Amino acid sequence: MTTIDVDATGRRVEALLDVIAATEPAAGTAAEQLVGELVGMYGAALERLLDVLAEAAPDRLATVGADPLLTGLLALHDLHPTALVHRVQAALEEVRPLLEPRGADVVVLGVGADVVRLRLEGITGCGAEGLEQAVQDAVAAGVPDVGHVEVTQATAPSTNGLIHPDTLFVRPVGRLGSVVS
Repeated sequence: MTTIDVDATGRRVEALLDVIAATEPAAGTAAEQLVGELVGMYGAALERLLDVLAEAAPDRLATVGADPLLTGLLALHDLHPTALVHRVQAALEEVRPLLEPRGADVVVLGVGADVVRLRLEGITGCGAEGLEQAVQDAVAAGVPDVGHVEVTQATAPSTNGLIHPDTLFVRPVGRLGSVVS
């Protein structure tokens, strides 16, 4: 089976469009329209395929959503059958075995199409940067359609009774994807 990196392919297509536009602006515009038409057609076909699959074998949608190539394509067309927050949680479950022996964990602070905000807890200083990178890599690999993964380190509780400002405006997402009040 051939493996295609959807993000890398997208970057190559954009680079080729830039070359065409730099050479001949009218051709660049036409090429962008052509790519847009093809992407739209493939997106509509994928949507129809998911509808057929959901009707015929709804239990197979999770399998489709777990395939790396299909995940990238479905996410590109906003068609992924699994909610973004659940995909983030699944990606974090993949990295938790690396965190737990070090006494660390990761908490979801917020999930959006543009950014996933996470907090690394239980470790600071030496080694924390490597774990932050591992968390970012796990989410980027498991949820390729998210724009940016932001990982912060938990701060020590204040000894003067003040609330840390980072905790004032976030609503952590629980392990099952529900917002914790």
